[in-house]
Formats: sequence, structure tokens, C-alpha cells
Amino acid sequence: MKTFLRLLFIFFLGGLIGGFIEIWYQIVTKGSFVFGGFLYGPFRPIYGYGFLIIYLIGKKVNKNPLLIFLVSFIFCSIFEYTVSYFMEIIFNRTWWDYRDFYLNIDGRICFVVSLFWGLLGLLFVKMIFPLFDKLYDKLNKKVMYGFIISMSILYIFDTVMSYIRHLS
Repeated sequence: MKTFLRLLFIFFLGGLIGGFIEIWYQIVTKGSFVFGGFLYGPFRPIYGYGFLIIYLIGKKVNKNPLLIFLVSFIFCSIFEYTVSYFMEIIFNRTWWDYRDFYLNIDGRICFVVSLFWGLLGLLFVKMIFPLFDKLYDKLNKKVMYGFIISMSILYIFDTVMSYIRHLS
């Protein structure tokens, strides 16, 4: 149960960080934030899952920086491509499009974003996750449970409302 809660915590933290990365990126590149995600809120599940992939695989290869980078680059890119493909089939809509980016594959993934996943993996495995593990173990359990329960409720509500909106 302890491992499952740790993974949930990473998932929710990663999804929130990813949401804020996207908001920041849009403000910097477009001058304003335009909502374009599947969910209503700032949580982005693809980043939550990406962080889980990096966390789980990174623990296995954490001694070799090049391997961390390559594994994050490859596995997160495959995941991003797969999510894009299935979301397009389910909702008949393109959620992101990298066709204007160098070395893209079907506009679903591109070299620059894959580099970002690789660098993010390296940063997180070498710097963030060791700190995270120490902090997580020291967290007040009531605060941690409160965060996970609150995020679970919000995530489920946001997902249900978003499915209703996008399927209608």
C-alpha cells in the first residue's frame, strides 16, 4: 500500500507540474493561456504517467545518465504517441499537433518534445526524485493522505465532466 500511495503521489504531482509547464509555455510563446487540454483543470495526466514511467524505469538505470536520458526519451515518446493516437480515435479530435516541428512523426511526437522528455527524465532521476523520496518519507501522513484523496476526487470529477463535454 505504501508503494501504491507513493506512485499516486508522483502521478498527481507530475500531472500538476506538467499542467503548469504547459501554462507557462503558452504564456511565453503565445502571450496568453489558451485552454486546450482534455481536462478542465491544470492537471495533465500524460505528465503524471510520464513521471511514473521516468520514476519506475529511472530507478533501474539511475547509475547511467545517458541511459536515463535515452530511456526517458524513448519510453515517454512512445507513450505520448500512443495516447495521441487513441485519444484521436476515441474523440475524433487532435489534442496536440507537432507537424510544424522538426523530425515529427504524424504530428504526434517530435524530436524537440522527445528531447524535453529525456532531459526531464535526467533532471528528475538525478536530482528531483532523490529529494522527493526523502521528503515523501518525512511527510505528515495526514497531509499526504489529504493531498492524495483531494487530488483523486478532483481528478475523477474533472475526468467525468471532460468525457461528458468531449463525447457530446
